[in-house]
Amino acid sequence: GTGNNLVTNGGFEDGTTGWDNWGVEMSDTTEQAYEGTHSLLMARRSHAYMGCAQNMSGILEDGVKYEMSAWVRLKNSTEEIAGFYVRVEDTAGVVETFDPVHASKQITGIPTYNHTWTQIWGVIDFVLPENVGRVLLRSKVNVPNVDFYLDDAYVAPFEPTSIIINGNMAEGDKAWFAYNWNTTKVESAPDVVRGSSPSLLVTGRNSDYRGAGQNLLMTDLLVEGQEYEVSAWVMLKDTSNDNA
Repeated sequence: GTGNNLVTNGGFEDGTTGWDNWGVEMSDTTEQAYEGTHSLLMARRSHAYMGCAQNMSGILEDGVKYEMSAWVRLKNSTEEIAGFYVRVEDTAGVVETFDPVHASKQITGIPTYNHTWTQIWGVIDFVLPENVGRVLLRSKVNVPNVDFYLDDAYVAPFEPTSIIINGNMAEGDKAWFAYNWNTTKVESAPDVVRGSSPSLLVTGRNSDYRGAGQNLLMTDLLVEGQEYEVSAWVMLKDTSNDNA
């Protein structure tokens, strides 16, 4: 994102300042880092909900749309689902979760545990309850006993300038998701370019409707009744002739 980051110490260059453990062994580490030299490591996770949290009470405002982003890397598993979201608790203990659009996505590593960083990105329409208790920024992996690193946590008001986000793929696979991720995968292909723009690689398509997608309602810029011109460039990888 390019806006003013509302997260305290989102790059963890100041250790664990601003962050609380959520039932885990949480530590600042230089073992891995997406940017800079530090990241946050969550270990000894005996339950899936365990991770880290930052108190955002009084920071996130009612009725505002926010862009959320974080980079996650698994330490001791090849492929799991990670989440980065906002948890709101009212004074009666009622909990509401604001999951960014497509915030949970498949994190892929290789069996040698030489894992890669994956961006968790999305947008939330934030609403505060009348009797708000606290607002927490949370990160976790959806299974227990998987350690993970977190880096470059970012939250800022979302101010889109285009209906399609990251349409030239310059920011990797940001805002794009696999349509039916159980088999299909979407990933950045920076070495395959058209002009100066990288591309998006879609694999694991065992049905004709499966591919890449983006929720155009995130931007609130689509106008009912308006006609739009739609264009994209496609190159086949495994066949010489087909319809796209």
